[in-house]
Amino acid sequence: MSWTAEVLDTIAAEFSDVGDVAQLTRIVVRLMLAAVLGFMLGFEREQHGKAAGVRTHMLVAIGSALFVLIPQQTGIVPADMSRVDTEVNHLNNQVLVRYYESEWHDVSQ
Repeated sequence: MSWTAEVLDTIAAEFSDVGDVAQLTRIVVRLMLAAVLGFMLGFEREQHGKAAGVRTHMLVAIGSALFVLIPQQTGIVPADMSRVDTEVNHLNNQVLVRYYESEWHDVSQ
């Protein structure tokens, strides 16, 4: 067995849980749409001289899409996904509060 055949077999095994071509197409389209929308948002921010640009927004958008796609592929109930989303939002809010409190403390000194 040549190394190319072995690589192709490994790739096929990695995607063996994808049922059919339609499901694979949906996954790819969703990830590409997330990347394009993240690019557009990041490009607009870069044009206005804001800190987070194209790369940051594309990575966040793709990560968010994966955060939704992976549980859907594993068969998790949407109600369970919303609970996880609520917890992640709560953690993000805590990080932002601590960040802005530290920034406020630095400015007020």
